[in-house]
Amino acid sequence: MNIFIYLQHFPPLEDKFPNGTTKSVHGLASGLEVAGAQVEILAEAESPSYRRSPFGYAVRTFSAKASRSRFRVSDELLKYISALAFSDVLLLNGIFSPNLATIGRALRRTGSRYIVVPHDPYNA
Repeated sequence: MNIFIYLQHFPPLEDKFPNGTTKSVHGLASGLEVAGAQVEILAEAESPSYRRSPFGYAVRTFSAKASRSRFRVSDELLKYISALAFSDVLLLNGIFSPNLATIGRALRRTGSRYIVVPHDPYNA
């Protein structure tokens, strides 16, 4: 099983974690790698990139396209997650993030498994 972790703003080119959600995702990805999982963090940035973190996990960014819609997600990202294997799982991280609904819909259409991880103080 491969574990994919989506956080829209995960830093694509450095290992500095300026806020709580990036620190949380980094810690989870690092821990899963130590436990033997294959982990890839998916994010959106100005330009696409792929790198292997010194902590073992991979970081893949997709080109973010400017849009007035808050539900807009990179077409390349949607294509990538639509091709996930049945045994893969995607963790969707965000705080009141409407784009998670768009990704969730795409995953449901393909029958892919996912877990929503709301980093939200208002979530029971």
